[in-house]
Amino acid sequence: MALSCQKEIQNRSAVSSIQDNVLSNAIGAGDVYTINNSRIDDKVFHFNRAANGKLTLEGKYSTQGKGTGLPLGSQGAVMLSNDKHWLFTVSAGTNEISVFHLSSSRVPQLVDKVSSQGVMPISIAVHGSLLYVLNASTNFRGSIAGYKISGEGKLTFLRKHQFCGACSNIFYKQCQRISNYRKSHQ
Repeated sequence: MALSCQKEIQNRSAVSSIQDNVLSNAIGAGDVYTINNSRIDDKVFHFNRAANGKLTLEGKYSTQGKGTGLPLGSQGAVMLSNDKHWLFTVSAGTNEISVFHLSSSRVPQLVDKVSSQGVMPISIAVHGSLLYVLNASTNFRGSIAGYKISGEGKLTFLRKHQFCGACSNIFYKQCQRISNYRKSHQ
């Protein structure tokens, strides 16, 4: 499988000043995940969410990578799989993607860590068994790398596309088909 030119990248000028407080996807009504982007030990923070919206820290889990220590300016640094069994995070300082299995108690367990195939990964998009990571780079030569997600949560690198420019988010538009890229770019 190849990267899809149907992927849409949004360049957002507004950058959050407090990366540690950027919340990621919530599972049902009870779980919220975020990362701290620490230069020492990038961690996933797992919060339990009460019905009234109050968050209580459940635990902190190492990605076994390092962040940049600076705001990423991204809304996609933490992403859930479509089936809600896998949690994917970027470690922008070590150029890696970490994969966590979410147990029945929703506690993240690290199962894989791979290279992002670029410099400074900041955003992830997931569609079915495919994962895409946006590498922002530091010299306006960003890239998008594609991976296949196995049933065990392992990532297999598929392909990378490099581009010029500054981007901050990647997402998958549900109505597009992955196969269109292959036909027009072979």
